[in-house]
Amino acid sequence: MPKKKYTDPCEERYHRNFPAFPGIAKLAELLRRGHATNGYLDVILYEIRKHAEEYFDELIAEIRNDDDPWVSSLLLAELAGARLPAAEGFLIENLQSHDLRRRSWAIFGLRDLNTKSARQALWAARSYSFDTPEATEEFRRCIDGAMGWDT
Repeated sequence: MPKKKYTDPCEERYHRNFPAFPGIAKLAELLRRGHATNGYLDVILYEIRKHAEEYFDELIAEIRNDDDPWVSSLLLAELAGARLPAAEGFLIENLQSHDLRRRSWAIFGLRDLNTKSARQALWAARSYSFDTPEATEEFRRCIDGAMGWDT
């Protein structure tokens, strides 16, 4: 008897609702409304990452304009995970964000790009100062840990 192919129910639900990719704005709206939890959230984030290059400008605009820090950091995490060379400048810009989550995703995105200019930007970012000495030190530790410079 042939094995039955397993299909994730969350993935089935997503593709039933969206036979074609609906765009970044639609998926960000689902995130904002709280309609994406658990496995369904994972599928949505996977789809955003998978289409990040194709919808690059829309993704950047959504991250810049989103008032919800949770949603914008999720979107930035997917952009960082997509490892797009075109995102380097935007990731560098986010190293100076007031939101710790955005700074962290920018660090990991630049580390994963692993270009000379990304490494130089991370090294230079170690000199940034934030609201408190503790925040500045935590930022430096995050960079050093991500890059393996803390050993």
